[in-house]
Amino acid sequence: MATTPSYSALLDIKEVMKRVGMSKSAIYYAINDGWFPRQVKRGRSSRWFEAEIDAVLEKLNMIREEGGDYSSLSRRRSSR
Repeated sequence: MATTPSYSALLDIKEVMKRVGMSKSAIYYAINDGWFPRQVKRGRSSRWFEAEIDAVLEKLNMIREEGGDYSSLSRRRSSR
């Protein structure tokens, strides 16, 4: 039986990096780009809601399965 992720579950940056397979700088770039959830500050620490990270992973998986382009996640327009 699958359990629904709880918004009370908070993940630190190391756990987020492990789950999404991205570096710390790539995560913060994605936050600034608008497609990755913002962190919650707990004192000097940053934490992410587990359910929001799970939702990002589901969205990335859906795009991959559809053969889509990940550039659709970005709010920025490429100037290259």
